[in-house]
Amino acid sequence: MSPVKRRRRTRTNTSSVGALLLPPLNRNVPNRIQQQQQDGDDDNDNDDETTPTDSIDSSPKKSFYQENIAPLHLFLDENSPEEAQQKVIDFFIVCATEWRLCDVVTLLRSIRNNRTDDWKRVGYPNILESVDQKIFDITGCNLDRSFLMI
Repeated sequence: MSPVKRRRRTRTNTSSVGALLLPPLNRNVPNRIQQQQQDGDDDNDNDDETTPTDSIDSSPKKSFYQENIAPLHLFLDENSPEEAQQKVIDFFIVCATEWRLCDVVTLLRSIRNNRTDDWKRVGYPNILESVDQKIFDITGCNLDRSFLMI
């Protein structure tokens, strides 16, 4: 009987695989903004130029609710569906043309789930049909209403 030679299975080192996917970190290179700040501290002759830190908005960020849902519901509270439905449709169409489809779906859900007035009964179906048709015109696809729960 001849002896059977077995191949040794080698394990791949997963850290070396990850090293192939990501560029190496060089911790000795300072951050570009920090470097520009240091350069700007040495040279304060021209105060008219804006540095990158001057143009960064340091105000606290508002949530999606504060920026979009609350103003929409305030507008809906102040107007009836008969007189302002087209403005709401136009707003959703602008969002759709800007490819903010997730925002459109979120806003449609907020109307459907949080309204109990004429906006839910009369306005919502008309808005949904118009927006869905516009999204179809833009993307060639209709919204999956049952999956998106709208």
